[in-house]
Amino acid sequence: MEAECHAMCACIREGTWLMYLLGEIFGKVFSKSPVSCDNKTSVGWVMRTSVTDQSKHFRPKLYFMKKQEKEEIDVRWVPSSLQKADVMTKASGNPQFGQQRIELCVLDKP
Repeated sequence: MEAECHAMCACIREGTWLMYLLGEIFGKVFSKSPVSCDNKTSVGWVMRTSVTDQSKHFRPKLYFMKKQEKEEIDVRWVPSSLQKADVMTKASGNPQFGQQRIELCVLDKP
């Protein structure tokens, strides 16, 4: 659960940087970027207004994520079966792997 929060913070940091870079290049402001997470507790910590004793050791990251969520990022919960990034990190069965590969537009070698 804590690892999910650290990963989500890194994702938000990179996404925010990318939005600023694209804004500088194209000269326009982009809408909120979606960040999908399959851990309800991690999403809840970002959405919750208070920080508990369980989360006090990574409080600065939580405050950063909460600030970005209000301004530039849209944090969403998705079920694990629909989490596209899982194809890169978790072993899955052949049908689920094939479906995730299609969604990421990864093709077989010719």
